Amino acid sequence: MFACAVGNNAIWVYNFYTEDCPQYYQCKGHVNKVRCIDWFENDTGFTSCGIDGNVYFYDLIVQKENQQRLNDKDFNQKNINFTSVVNIPGKPFEMYAVGNDRKIWHSKDNKNGFDAGVQLSQIVLTSNQKALIA
Repeated sequence: MFACAVGNNAIWVYNFYTEDCPQYYQCKGHVNKVRCIDWFENDTGFTSCGIDGNVYFYDLIVQKENQQRLNDKDFNQKNINFTSVVNIPGKPFEMYAVGNDRKIWHSKDNKNGFDAGVQLSQIVLTSNQKALIA
């Protein structure tokens, strides 16, 4: 499978071999441009972030059965343009995100982000789960 942003605010997941994109894999929710996605470790879904201040978790099994994302897992921060998101290995539906507010956000703490003191554009987790920020 692979994903692509369509019309800036939707993510369509295609079967790599058949080039099919069933309607239940047309993942919607963002109201503005999607900036980044990160696939789950087991490739059954992904996390997305956008300049609308939203981070969404899409479990493709749930998406296929219910035609919707995991709304109860949504992470929202008004007035933040998220630029990058990364899933935390071994911790389903946990992520770090960065945006235009100089903070690192963790999905378990939606009230306070960690102030990095500089503008951040990307976050990556290394194999030993340490964050690299650019």
